[in-house]
Amino acid sequence: MLKLENVIVLQKEEDLLLLAKKHVIFLIPRLTLALLLIVVPFFFLFPLFRTGPAGILVFLVLVCVGIFLAIRYLLIWDGSVLILTTLRVVSVVQSGVFNRSVTEISGSNIWDAKWEQKGILQNLMHFGRLTISAANVISADYISHPQEAHKLVNELIFRSGGRSGASSADRKAPEEPKQTLSRLQARLENMDDGELSRVEQSLKAQDRDIAIKKLYGDDSARLKPLDDEHEVP
Repeated sequence: MLKLENVIVLQKEEDLLLLAKKHVIFLIPRLTLALLLIVVPFFFLFPLFRTGPAGILVFLVLVCVGIFLAIRYLLIWDGSVLILTTLRVVSVVQSGVFNRSVTEISGSNIWDAKWEQKGILQNLMHFGRLTISAANVISADYISHPQEAHKLVNELIFRSGGRSGASSADRKAPEEPKQTLSRLQARLENMDDGELSRVEQSLKAQDRDIAIKKLYGDDSARLKPLDDEHEVP
């Protein structure tokens, strides 16, 4: 069984707000398969045993596989949780009996969160998907009452002071440098000669200002441009 202290250590000023697991409906088809592998061989117990060692081996293999799958699915369900505190979001994914991955995102680094429910079953059973976007994307499927978890995430973003408490709907992912260069290149290609000339002059002026500041430091503010000086007759 999952122990909270094995995946997260709460700080003194940190409180646990939510510990959400997958809805139990996640287990139904998986445990049904495991149960069939365990139960069905007992209906053929005597015919299998009459065939000798081979039949006994088939019986034991099917039952053992069913038990293993049942334990595996229960561990995956119990170990995969979404933890929400007053400071961060922690996603724990149990992908196997001995495989576990933990992703942690600080509230100040979250720029978007959304929830969704698809189909009649999800709406009737009140489960769905919660997606939290930051440098890493956390996606929690089959989570119960995703709208409530989404509300808590938005409150976490507000408390963390991201963009002065702006809502997650107003947050945008930071633009990649390659995307910025491509956007600027496309803008320059659509300019006429006059606009390109003005951009070039502006860049030269900025380069000149930077060079002056590097040379004179703070004293550069007191220097006058050469164009402002009166010519000596």
